[in-house]
Amino acid sequence: MLFLTYITQLTNTVTNIINQFPTITEFAESVYSIQEVLDASEEEHNQGKRTRRYCRAARIPERGFAYVRGTPVFAGLSLVLERAATVALVGASGSARPPS
Repeated sequence: MLFLTYITQLTNTVTNIINQFPTITEFAESVYSIQEVLDASEEEHNQGKRTRRYCRAARIPERGFAYVRGTPVFAGLSLVLERAATVALVGASGSARPPS
């Protein structure tokens, strides 16, 4: 009986570790995306593209967003972007960046 209890606890522990693999994989993909953005060259190739130049900081007051009412994706987000700052938004599916 004691051996059976031991095997059950061992199996449950291994199962819990295996169940964490998807979370670990998402984390690794996010880290890769951050690294990809940080390693990108600082130079933008906008020749022939219409670009906008902003002369001051951008401020976004506290906001929230939900796809389904009552289930927020985020809440209470405030953002200040300083002039000439580089910003990367990275989530589980990768980074949000403009098309090339």
